[in-house]
Amino acid sequence: MAVQKLNRRHARVKLPKLGWVKFRASRSLDGETIRSATVSRDGRHWFVSLLVDDGVSTPAEHRAPGTAVGVDRGVVVAVATSDGELIDRNFTTAGERRRAVVLQRKLSRAAKGSVNRGKIAGKLRKFREAERDRREDFCVKTAHRLAYANAVVVCEDLKTRTMTRRARAVEDPCHAGRFLANGAASKSGLNRAILGKGWYRFERALTSVSRYTGTQVIKVPAAFTSLRCSVCGHVDPKSRESQAVFRCTHCSRPAEHAEVNAAKNIMAAGLLAVSACGDDP
Repeated sequence: MAVQKLNRRHARVKLPKLGWVKFRASRSLDGETIRSATVSRDGRHWFVSLLVDDGVSTPAEHRAPGTAVGVDRGVVVAVATSDGELIDRNFTTAGERRRAVVLQRKLSRAAKGSVNRGKIAGKLRKFREAERDRREDFCVKTAHRLAYANAVVVCEDLKTRTMTRRARAVEDPCHAGRFLANGAASKSGLNRAILGKGWYRFERALTSVSRYTGTQVIKVPAAFTSLRCSVCGHVDPKSRESQAVFRCTHCSRPAEHAEVNAAKNIMAAGLLAVSACGDDP
């Protein structure tokens, strides 16, 4: 695949069935071996992504051997670590959220196929793109920092796509054509909260950066990690007093942030899995 540099900012690539395509080069491609090209569209803009072989191999040993951290992903705090760190960021401001609500109301009243509807949809799309880019930036930077600082990163094995499915309708057996309450509104709010924190994007970024740092990413089952005491191991739903407070009902340990307690359980499970495989935890 041929790539020619036109000037300091622009280049062109020869694609099958399309010929020469001019694009703005976000980085230098000098000396890179191009494997493939992907053309995509985002709103009104077109992008070409070039897969290159940078020649970088995964190091045999992490630069900080013997370090490990457990990571718990939440809907209020995006990332909580076993070291007690709570990492979060607001991807939209209060003013932006108010403007988005106004645009959604205008969009619902606009006539389908009208020019005005297209303008409103474009403004709303621009808002969503900014939110998505901020979320992607947060996930990549957080994953980069954790991977470079720890040789082992343990997280829960969460199936985000399955967890964010729409609640299935339940038919009323006594009345034909009617449906029972299935908590669809609450499930929809939970789905938005999960997707809004970028759980899958963070996991994907962590897996990607680990190839350059030599970090071992371990996934453990998520069952009872938020209900188990990280000190005595007692499992009791009553220990989870609230979303943020964990106070064990069995031992006399002081109250702790619930997601930090879960992150400690996740790290313990991951180190146990590593030692069971015969590796040095």
